[in-house]
Amino acid sequence: MTKHVTPKQANWFAKVREGLEQDSGKSFDEWISIARSCPETAHQKRLKWFKDNHGLGINRASTVLGAAFETGLGWDNPEVLLDRLWKTPELRALYDATEACATSLADDVIVGPRKAFSAFSRKFQFAAARPVRAQLRLGLAIDPVEYSLDAAKPSESWSDRLRSVVVISEADDVDGSLRLLIKAAWQAS
Repeated sequence: MTKHVTPKQANWFAKVREGLEQDSGKSFDEWISIARSCPETAHQKRLKWFKDNHGLGINRASTVLGAAFETGLGWDNPEVLLDRLWKTPELRALYDATEACATSLADDVIVGPRKAFSAFSRKFQFAAARPVRAQLRLGLAIDPVEYSLDAAKPSESWSDRLRSVVVISEADDVDGSLRLLIKAAWQAS
């Protein structure tokens, strides 16, 4: 994998592949060939086809499909993901300031862009940023009550470890007090 996944995530991907090969008796390359024979073109339909025709669950099928039909939007192509997520110069400035703050904490911060948010991890994810209108919504792995912050919504699609939320409207909002909050989340991870 790349520097954009944690060792735990890289290990998970490897175990999915190993388990698939071990349980099925087919190599990963054989599964890629099977995926390319799928008559469906939409991702969800391909997942269903794999389940119906080969009994593969979503994790294994997604891993195979991701290798068979590279979109350029995988975790291994972070700049494309960042450009698609942080579309305007204003949003990108908010993200860049937040990333700079998080990565200034230590050399062990892993930046992991995703389709819907950008994650910051150490051993575990400690923060994630997503654009919401013209603002950046930053989820943090700290207690909202202890730090007098808003609680994350149950509908947030990032890690359930991120219990607090800070909304950033301007790059100047990424200041010393926000750095302390990000550092507290980093230390807990």
